[in-house]
Amino acid sequence: MFVYILAFLKNAIYGLSVFFVGDFTEKVDFLDVLSLRYLLSFTVLWLLKNLKIMKIGVGAKDFFSKNKRSPYLKYIVLAALFKPVLEMLFETLGISMTTGITAAVILSLSPVMSCIAEGVLLKEKTTVMQKVFLSIGILGVLYIAINTSPSGGKDSVLGILFLIL
Repeated sequence: MFVYILAFLKNAIYGLSVFFVGDFTEKVDFLDVLSLRYLLSFTVLWLLKNLKIMKIGVGAKDFFSKNKRSPYLKYIVLAALFKPVLEMLFETLGISMTTGITAAVILSLSPVMSCIAEGVLLKEKTTVMQKVFLSIGILGVLYIAINTSPSGGKDSVLGILFLIL
């Protein structure tokens, strides 16, 4: 049960961050917003590690000495580069160049795209329950998009491309 609560909190925080980032980028430069996101992420991880809530097993020493993780370091570096760095950069740029509803719709469809990519690239099969909940998510996105009045903002093709990336 605890895992479900944490998953809900993670998704709620992520969903709300899209709207907060959208508001912030209207008032300040997107690089300032991006640096604030990185600072907040670093602070939370640092607190979790130092309060011994979470154990982080990879450190600087792993890059300078041979150990059992050495063959996997290139994958760790790639994951560290693509997930938080490039994803947050593209997301922040995309949100700053599009309206809030456009950003929310595109970002909320990422689980669907992940499921499709898993099927195509990894040959994984989705269960009926996964298909049902993905369909509910798509219907929810469509409902919100249809029932939201257009705002005064403008969507740019480059912003949409950044969000997709």
